Amino acid sequence: MSNAEELRPASQQPSLEPSLEPCLEPPLAPSPAPIAQSEAVQPSSTLRRAVHALRAAVPYLPRLLPLLDGNIAAAVANVLAPQSAKPAPPVNLAPVEESITRLQTQNRELRDQLADQNLALKRLDQRLETVREATDRTALEHQELLAAFKKAGKKVNVVAFVTLALLILSVLLNLALVLHIERILH
Repeated sequence: MSNAEELRPASQQPSLEPSLEPCLEPPLAPSPAPIAQSEAVQPSSTLRRAVHALRAAVPYLPRLLPLLDGNIAAAVANVLAPQSAKPAPPVNLAPVEESITRLQTQNRELRDQLADQNLALKRLDQRLETVREATDRTALEHQELLAAFKKAGKKVNVVAFVTLALLILSVLLNLALVLHIERILH
């Protein structure tokens, strides 16, 4: 063993078991001179003392931190309050798990309903598109029929005017003929 290991108490002697705590001390490197070794022991023991003091103060830090916020009364109450060493009673998670299971089931049902509704909406959209197309076709057919009726109406009007003109001409000719026959007979 080296001199530094001999100076450690038995509780601080390195064990052969792997440690779960992170190593806070730097490894001691062998030094060629015995004076340098004794100087290296001094800073590591000071560091060790500081680490032990910090470890002892860690449980009180959460209680003293409210002092930084300016809430001194709460910090003093936290420090003076006794800590219960009783372990917390076991929590029955069965109702929570049942509630979660029910929620998951309801969530699945809602997803299924949403998928069904989306499918129904798509079908309705397709039907609406079909109706829209049929309405557009019907409107186009109506416009074509209206244009055809207007053309037919114009043709009928022309025929009616021609017929009326011929009728008027016939009446005039008949009148002229009647007048001419009267002249001859008289």
